[in-house]
Amino acid sequence: MSREVCKEAVPQVAKALAGVLEPVRRHGHCMSGDFNGDGRPDVLMVVKVLTAGAPAGANIKAIYPFHDKEGGKGRLQFLALHSTAASKPADWLRYDRLLLDGASPILVLRHPEMASDMERVSQRSSEVAELQVPRRQMRGEAVLLGTEAVSAILYWNGKTYVFHEDPAGP
Repeated sequence: MSREVCKEAVPQVAKALAGVLEPVRRHGHCMSGDFNGDGRPDVLMVVKVLTAGAPAGANIKAIYPFHDKEGGKGRLQFLALHSTAASKPADWLRYDRLLLDGASPILVLRHPEMASDMERVSQRSSEVAELQVPRRQMRGEAVLLGTEAVSAILYWNGKTYVFHEDPAGP
């Protein structure tokens, strides 16, 4: 299911946001899941940001779940497409566009040539329990990610994305 959804979403995003964002077209750099917990599919993809600072226009809301804000051209970030009441299946341009921006230790955002280690996880997964993620805060599925030192989970809490690193540390 995730591959088919990404095959639809990536070209739509590439065309609509040309000059602003460029999806990274490598296997595993896009996934679908119910990230906002509304029962409909959403998309999370790695994109190259082609502008300095937060992209102006293009109906994109920048949020900063990582440590520091970062604004250079060519940086890799996540673009989340969240379903809304007006969303229709396969019309990804009607979805809310959230750019998860900032300086991040996530490996897939530091090395575009590497194979992605992104993995979708549910609230009941052993990884969520092991990383001590507050389950009551997660609104939907989450993404397990490798960082420079530890594992981390990226999840939607109903208002923003939260980057939760392993509290045990490296």
